[in-house]
Amino acid sequence: MAPLMAANAQQQEALLNDGPSLQDAFKQFRNRKRQQKTNVPTKELRRRAAERRAKDPAGDKARLRTKFIAKCMENINIPYAERYHNPGDALYGRKEYLDCCALFRKALRQLRPDFGFDVGPWNQAYLFATLPRKLEFSEVKPGDLLFVEGTYFKGRKKQQKGNIVYAAWGHCLHDATA
Repeated sequence: MAPLMAANAQQQEALLNDGPSLQDAFKQFRNRKRQQKTNVPTKELRRRAAERRAKDPAGDKARLRTKFIAKCMENINIPYAERYHNPGDALYGRKEYLDCCALFRKALRQLRPDFGFDVGPWNQAYLFATLPRKLEFSEVKPGDLLFVEGTYFKGRKKQQKGNIVYAAWGHCLHDATA
């Protein structure tokens, strides 16, 4: 039994030496708890958003549209993808790259309390499938998500499964060549 106790003592000593300090562990714990407090359940967010919309539907929609555009504009200088840049370029090796869908998802996640819903991590086909209704082109306003759906053909090659969906925005903010 004594060798077993000695092994446990050595493991505990190693954990104390290799693990975070007590202060660091507490900071991590406190940050997790703060994050949990700020993450209001989706059901509650949905209820709050419904109450706000009921009071002033047109005003709420305009406010959300303005906030969504502003959030997207904050991220306008984030490049599209690393593969379009060479080592040594200013845009190579950045922490973050955003394509059109990632830009929309980031803005929607940042505005989660305002919109009252969560958006998933999937691509434009997911965003397209979750839209509540179709608009005529004459109805499109700045901030609306635009999706172009089509079938891809390339000569005699086999047709791709499903339709290709391309996401764009009422005001073109995201240039894939940048």
